[in-house]
Amino acid sequence: MLSWIFTLAGLAVSFAYIDLDSSSFIGALLCPIIFTAFLISAVIKFRNSSQSETYVGSSISSSSSSSSSMDSWTVSGDSFSGGDCSGGGD
Repeated sequence: MLSWIFTLAGLAVSFAYIDLDSSSFIGALLCPIIFTAFLISAVIKFRNSSQSETYVGSSISSSSSSSSSMDSWTVSGDSFSGGDCSGGGD
């Protein structure tokens, strides 16, 4: 979240100081370069976040349809179904 705030603030500030007709190096050349860098960074962040949401959604739907490998265990030919994890004593 902090990186998004930094990226959007950088976009806003660099856009505010862009003046292509200026004789100043900062306003005419440096701010457009910085703005372009922040814009590319924002596009990459947006694409990565939308791809990760798609991946999480597809992994949730695929994991709900498959059974867990921890349903039963096989040890030396004997089959154990889960186990009692209630933590009770004697």
